[in-house]
This record gives sequence, structure tokens and C-alpha cells, in this order.
Amino acid sequence: MKEGKKVVLDCLAKTMVEMRDKEDLDDPDMAILASTFMIGGAETEELDLVVGRDHLPGIEDEQNLPYCHAIIKEVERVHNSFWLGTPHVASEDCVYREKYIPQETVLVLNTWTMHYDPTRHSNPETFDVCFI
Repeated sequence: MKEGKKVVLDCLAKTMVEMRDKEDLDDPDMAILASTFMIGGAETEELDLVVGRDHLPGIEDEQNLPYCHAIIKEVERVHNSFWLGTPHVASEDCVYREKYIPQETVLVLNTWTMHYDPTRHSNPETFDVCFI
């Protein structure tokens, strides 16, 4: 060990400092990364309280995990990897918004327009977890 220098064990802070220049990270980037790992603990707190650490959560736990549920739903809304929904076939003739849709027509929902509709979401471009 050099005089005045301490040996630091591997940890998140050490890795971030070592990778700062390589990844071209500025001060705000470093702050966001550090806070992301701190905030990440908030979701696991709910999991620990409801599910514990003995097993993975199951579908039966969903109703007791409102914060985790809200996070997942908002990630799916804002960062949807499939902007077009699963194709469906009209089972009978129908009219939607004054448009005639004959039976057997294949319909595909544009989920982007639904997820980013300002009449449904007050700030559609913002990640907002509101589950009340």
C-alpha cells in the first residue's frame, strides 16, 4: 500500500469511479446511477415485507404488492417493446366510431397511441407511478 492510499475492496462506488472516464459519465450521471441503486431497495422492501426471502413471489402475492405492480405496469406503458397489440379477429360484424368492421377482419391495436394519449395520462411522456 502506498503512503496515504487505502486499499478499497470492490464495491459499487469503486466500480463507478473506475468506469467514469471509460463510460463518459459526468456528475449528474454519477448521481443518478448512485440514487438508482438506493431507490431500487424501495421495491425490494415491499417484497421482503409481503413475500419474505424464503421463496419467489407468485401470482397469489400480486394483490398484496401494489407498489411493485404499479412499477411493472408503468414500465410496460412507457417502455412497451411491442407497440402493436396481438392481432385479433372480429367474431361478428360491428361498427366502431362509425366505421363498419366485417366479421373475420383482423384487428391490431396500436398500443402506443393508447399509452401516450394525453386524455388517458396527464403526462404521457413521464414515468409516473400512481397506484392509488
